[in-house]
Amino acid sequence: MKSKIARLNKKAVYDVFRGLLISVIVCLISVLLLSIIVKFVGLSDKVVLPIVQVLKLISILVGCLFGIKEGRRGSLKGGLVGLLFTSVSVFVFLILGGSLKSYGLGFVDFLAGIVAGIVSGIICVSFKKP
Repeated sequence: MKSKIARLNKKAVYDVFRGLLISVIVCLISVLLLSIIVKFVGLSDKVVLPIVQVLKLISILVGCLFGIKEGRRGSLKGGLVGLLFTSVSVFVFLILGGSLKSYGLGFVDFLAGIVAGIVSGIICVSFKKP
């Protein structure tokens, strides 16, 4: 019985880690493409910041869809992916930007990441077999 529980926990950790990794990669690629577009088009910060928020939410969805393999506990796994993704993105933007002032960090960002992760996890699990 104990080995079965350990196997389930290991699978859950791998699912969350895979989802996080995929989310971060998708976000970095999409933000890089957005920065190239912004350089040529010259969009203002008022336009770019909401686009970045949407890209982060889409990244969490993609990470959950392709990262969560086991069809159980999707809301928990998705919520963890969202929370960890938001934490990692804060850290990455802190390194790249030098401060969090330009990032616009707030409670709403963490809440949106968690809610997006929970919804994405539920969507993901509804398409997979338990």
